[in-house]
Amino acid sequence: MKRSHLSALTCFSVVGLSAVLGACKLDLGTPGESAPADKAKTSATDGSAPDGGALVDSGAPDGNASAPTHGDGGAPTADASVLPWSAPAPEGARVTLDVAGDQACSFELAYVVENPGALPQQYTTSLEKKEAAPGSCPEAKGFVILSQHSYADPAGVVRRHATDRIIAVAWNEKANDDVNAPNMMRLAQIDWMTGADLHEGIMTVKGAQPDQPLTSLRPTSMNLSVGYDVILDGTGDFPGATGAGAGFEATWTGFLSTAPQAPAAADSATRQ
Repeated sequence: MKRSHLSALTCFSVVGLSAVLGACKLDLGTPGESAPADKAKTSATDGSAPDGGALVDSGAPDGNASAPTHGDGGAPTADASVLPWSAPAPEGARVTLDVAGDQACSFELAYVVENPGALPQQYTTSLEKKEAAPGSCPEAKGFVILSQHSYADPAGVVRRHATDRIIAVAWNEKANDDVNAPNMMRLAQIDWMTGADLHEGIMTVKGAQPDQPLTSLRPTSMNLSVGYDVILDGTGDFPGATGAGAGFEATWTGFLSTAPQAPAAADSATRQ
């Protein structure tokens, strides 16, 4: 299944473990936090604020269950019968892009070079859930593969919500080695407990045409502290953004939820 509606890179929402690189930054929160009970539930289509229901748990792992798949273009489902965080660890030396989480569980965004010593290089980008300290995270742990066989020089950020056990991740990827083709950027909310893909962001402002960037998009930072919005900063010409500048700031209003949602374009974006 293809993880992207913007690219042909294959990704799998599965489970495994570990990652490595520079400039890692740990977002610390309070372990064991749950979503507050006063949030209005979001369905796959209504786009309202999330509810306070518990995050989906995996139940007992079933060795016959298939791993969830990211990016089939429809509303994702957090299937409690599917073994969580089950992708095999990518082969190769892991280079860490960013780290987030709390004092119990850590989420490390990293990449490996698939073909060391060859040109053009190809990359696998993954998110690993692991213990922040020995014995600190008694939950399902392992890997989700975000992209494979990418020709983009990897960049990415992962953030934890300011108060809730909710995470979002942004990264770049490129489906072919055409030097004139721009890198694409991806945004997803990954379920804390299962590793399921709850929501994907489309890289364009709602109603904007065209929906393909004229120049490569590269994420540089992300803010999850304003309600349940995602504010993503980066470089490149974000489709539909207003203003002037080589960078952008794009906002997805009400993007985060404990329930799956259909892919959504940004509500606004400004060049900076």
